[in-house]
Amino acid sequence: MNKKNIFYIILVIPLIVLSLFFYIKNHNLEDQIRSLENKHDKLQTRYLSVLKEKKLLERCYDIEKSVSEIRGLGLIKSITYKVINKSRLNEILIKRFDEVYKGNSFYNMENSLKILGMIDKDVDLKTLLLKLYQEQAAAFYDYDNKIMYLVNNAFFTKRLENMFIAHELTHAVQDQHYGLVKMGIDRKDNDDAVLALSALIEGDATFVMEKFYKQNLGLDAFLDVLSGVILEISQKEIDKAPQYLKENMLFPYIKGLQFVKNIYDNNVINMENVFLNPPTTTEQILHTEKYFINRDEPDYPVMPDLTKFYGKYDLTPINENVLGELNINILLKRHLPYQLSNDAAQGWDGDRYVVFENKNNKLNGYILLTRWDSSADARQFFDAFLKWIKLHYEVQDNNSAHEEYDVTIDLSDHLSCCIQLIQNDCIVICAPEIFFPDLKKSIISVSAK
Repeated sequence: MNKKNIFYIILVIPLIVLSLFFYIKNHNLEDQIRSLENKHDKLQTRYLSVLKEKKLLERCYDIEKSVSEIRGLGLIKSITYKVINKSRLNEILIKRFDEVYKGNSFYNMENSLKILGMIDKDVDLKTLLLKLYQEQAAAFYDYDNKIMYLVNNAFFTKRLENMFIAHELTHAVQDQHYGLVKMGIDRKDNDDAVLALSALIEGDATFVMEKFYKQNLGLDAFLDVLSGVILEISQKEIDKAPQYLKENMLFPYIKGLQFVKNIYDNNVINMENVFLNPPTTTEQILHTEKYFINRDEPDYPVMPDLTKFYGKYDLTPINENVLGELNINILLKRHLPYQLSNDAAQGWDGDRYVVFENKNNKLNGYILLTRWDSSADARQFFDAFLKWIKLHYEVQDNNSAHEEYDVTIDLSDHLSCCIQLIQNDCIVICAPEIFFPDLKKSIISVSAK
């Protein structure tokens, strides 16, 4: 190798190294610039998000004042607000669901509804409920943790969003003044009483929401109509839901609003007294004269002690509860005409049911004790339920005109059903044939005393 080549090598190598150095440095600089741009975008997004939340909270404080003026009651202490997305909402709903229905309690409730014939056996009630709650929520007040959740929902206009916040803020006011848990909103032994209380609570909040919306109408109200169309599209889940679920979810809002408007329109009692002495049955909500004029308190039949019977056949009572007028009506409407079901459910004075099962043998059954205002009302239910049970189990009706007060029918799946009248009571026993006679004897002998 001559001296000239050596010279070129010595000259080129540093240049290559220097070029590589600048290339790497420049490349790192580009990466740093991109990283700074990404950080800037994230900071800007976060800033806009914080700004949006700040403006939303400022709106909430203004809505608090409006709700206080409309309702005539203000917040006693400040509320904790949390802004969440729909994904976080789903997480919270599942957590709340598990807190409310501990252990096997939800399975027991769902299975009871299926055994009673209230919903079909293939219904996945938990999935339906969670979808429905997530579909409807724009804001919700958690009365256990005293938190107001605001849900980001692109479908709602600002006006609609404000309206739903006003509704949930009313619940916060109710809770701070009367204590929703203290009033019995989470009791587990009487679904009918909880539904009646829910009608007062939701009816009150819906009344405030309606007044709030009317006070804030403007030129952009047509956007709410458009949002309403979008909401109609998102109602697919509730449209697919069983009648039991639809009516139980809508009842507190629709019938509750009518109940509350009755209070304001007739001015016979103030809202304070109603919350201190709330309705206890859906009958009082459906027939407001039974609350406002001649208050009709229920006379619940007492379920006999069946401990020995359960032990003898290795049975477990999975749910003991109350149907009430509303749910007796819903049950009958599954197979009977509307008017017949409606008439048969009226005159209700109390009921109690228990559902039991043997998981190993997959055996189950139920006892339904109902009490009515008169023997004629009891007879009307007796006749209607006899038609219902035959239609439900597709039993041939060879005895449409009957005079019996004690009818036993052999059903499918080795089941038997007894329907018996004893004065103002109508007793229904539906159980597997292997222990049906023993159960019937235990119930009828106690009830007849």
